[in-house]
Amino acid sequence: MTDNPRAVRCDVSRAPVALREDRGRGDPGERRGRPPRVRAFDPSAIAQARTAVIIPAQNEAERISACLQSLAVQDVAQPAAIYLCINNTGDDTAEVALETLSKTKVPLVLAEFDTGPGGVGEARCIGHCIARRFSPEATALLSTDADCLADRAWIRSMEEGLCRAPAVLGRIDPIPEECAALPGIYHARGRIEAAYMTLAMAFERLMETPGLSRIGLNTAGGANLGILTAVYGAVGGYRSLAFGEDRDLVDRVIAAGFVPDRLEESRVRTSTRSAGRAPGGMSYAIAARLRGRDCPLDTALLPFEAMIDRQLGNGSGRASRAMTVSEAVRDTPALEACIRILRTLPHAGDRRGYLWRLRADLGRAESGRTRPARGGSDRLWLMNEQPLLDEGKIAGRDPIQ
Repeated sequence: MTDNPRAVRCDVSRAPVALREDRGRGDPGERRGRPPRVRAFDPSAIAQARTAVIIPAQNEAERISACLQSLAVQDVAQPAAIYLCINNTGDDTAEVALETLSKTKVPLVLAEFDTGPGGVGEARCIGHCIARRFSPEATALLSTDADCLADRAWIRSMEEGLCRAPAVLGRIDPIPEECAALPGIYHARGRIEAAYMTLAMAFERLMETPGLSRIGLNTAGGANLGILTAVYGAVGGYRSLAFGEDRDLVDRVIAAGFVPDRLEESRVRTSTRSAGRAPGGMSYAIAARLRGRDCPLDTALLPFEAMIDRQLGNGSGRASRAMTVSEAVRDTPALEACIRILRTLPHAGDRRGYLWRLRADLGRAESGRTRPARGGSDRLWLMNEQPLLDEGKIAGRDPIQ
């Protein structure tokens, strides 16, 4: 395929070092040391764009057209500049993207390069470097993935959210048709995780955890994440991590004193494939749900006692391993009851004091190798009351027993 006549080749000689040291197209052994191949379509619109959308893509020929089409029909006053970062790819992703471009006419920058061990984190980092150089007017940087479909109001909603917060976490749902085709065991385990996640977020909000008051937990996903350009630069941007680069970025946003927000109304839909591109990504989680009896859950989740310890400064707040389905089933009743009591306490200091007493009770129970009896005098174990969540929503226990 010949180059699109609308394309303008971009000079990357003055781009950031991370970009200049990247690779070009061809066999990985031959590309090493070459600069990336960068082409801009509609350079004027790209330069004037107030928002840039950065998409890493690796062997996405089957899905990239639908992704770009969803971005081409966004309900916005001014089109965003789309940066498609094709990395470590041996298929026709670029050709399919150019074919789609001929029909959609979106302002597009097509960058082709290879990454090293940094994987998707390095690809996002390079993509953001390119975006900041070629869209100097952009005040908002949005991340999504090549296997995602953005709702029509996605960009507008993210832009509005970034008028109120320095960084925003959008909603990521599965593509309904693909999700419906997955077996029941996947959905059962998903209900358990969703129930525990809802409670964990409520717990963090009640405890007024610094930086988490609006998002509850750092569940950031690069498939739907936005950040102000100035804040992105202030915290150092994406790091070259093989996975977890999205949550690492939000952790540093919080550590810098900013308070990110969660936008449930700003949604993208992602594929439910179990063979993905990034280790530890969503595809990894889907594959884990489909195999094994006691699969790991989202790494943002901690067992109940570890959540208490983190609040009291007795733990790092980082799990040494992922929490499992069985641990969520075990801890959900205690977490429910704890939240019920925390909601009766008007001040953060009172809630923290309750956790200190609760932790002492749990320590005594552990030393005696027993927990307080259900329905006993300890207010944590108020299991005779109506649960905060319908137990049917976490009753996916039968399929995994």
